[in-house]
Amino acid sequence: MVNPGEEPPTDEQVQEREGAVLDSIVLALRYMRGENLEPDFVKRYRADAVASPAVRDNLHAVLDEDAEWERLVESRSRAAAVLAEEDVRARDEADGDDGGDDAGGGGRDAELIRLRMDLRGAEDRLRGSRAEKERLGKELAGVDEKAAAKKDDDDDDDDDDDDDDDDDEDDEDEDDE
Repeated sequence: MVNPGEEPPTDEQVQEREGAVLDSIVLALRYMRGENLEPDFVKRYRADAVASPAVRDNLHAVLDEDAEWERLVESRSRAAAVLAEEDVRARDEADGDDGGDDAGGGGRDAELIRLRMDLRGAEDRLRGSRAEKERLGKELAGVDEKAAAKKDDDDDDDDDDDDDDDDDEDDEDEDDE
């Protein structure tokens, strides 16, 4: 939504915002599914990683939608396997076979379909991992830059501090005499 007098966001800005929201959703799901963290815990203690306030405020809905997605994928997989088996049976009946010699063929088709579905799921997870790797690489580069800048700043301060410490030691030596 654009306020009067403001320019609408550019495509790059929109894509950047969408990417940040998607990254937050992916991280939130990894925490909640992979590490079995509760949504309230993620909201409170992982706010640095789940950067989008909209995602943090709707973690329960995100988890519910993810569960629904998993149910849909599982249902689709089962339906595809049943259809493949029925297709094989129909072909066998049309050919006049009794299914004796080719009985394992239907199982192979169903297995092939299941493997293709698994492959699609793995490709989706890989895409998510690549996006996460990119985001973390950028974040790490920013941290490295900040650390290098801080080190350069600290190097300047160390010279002054060493002189002060030496003076204190000299004072202690004088007290001992």
